Amino acid sequence: KADVTLPGVPNWKKLVAIKAPSAGSHDTMFVQTDDGVFVVKPDPDAFNEKETTEWLDSLPINVPRVRLIATKSQEGQLAITELAKFDGPATKLSDAMKRFRHFLVMEMVPGQNLDSQGLDHFLTGPGARTRLFMIGMLVAYDLVIYNVDRFPGVGDRDDNPGNAGN
Repeated sequence: KADVTLPGVPNWKKLVAIKAPSAGSHDTMFVQTDDGVFVVKPDPDAFNEKETTEWLDSLPINVPRVRLIATKSQEGQLAITELAKFDGPATKLSDAMKRFRHFLVMEMVPGQNLDSQGLDHFLTGPGARTRLFMIGMLVAYDLVIYNVDRFPGVGDRDDNPGNAGN
């Protein structure tokens, strides 16, 4: 799955907006082009996360498609150059991408914030057993890839439970 072309990825010259998430990993950003929105994640463990994500795709959880891009590749340099033309979060993202040998481009998997329906509905409403199973799988997935920004206790960053609805 890592070799698939995600919407918007080849169109670094068609950037529309870059937005930082409200919580979670501070270097990860949402990037929008004319063709859609995707997630760019500079990470020192990007290669391991890509490999683990591909492996975990065999489990019954919704795993986003990912691409690993070498920072010094033609596409990596184009992404950094185009992002640097924007202010604010884009500059921060561009600078973060330069610090690592690779970065991930991930499919944007829209979801629903767990808080939007209330905890009672989440635990007791229709499909509660399936939701709880999926949350357990997601916690296990985060532990394996050391995704430290979704659940409290997994890492030392701010938690982002809204990301669990994806």
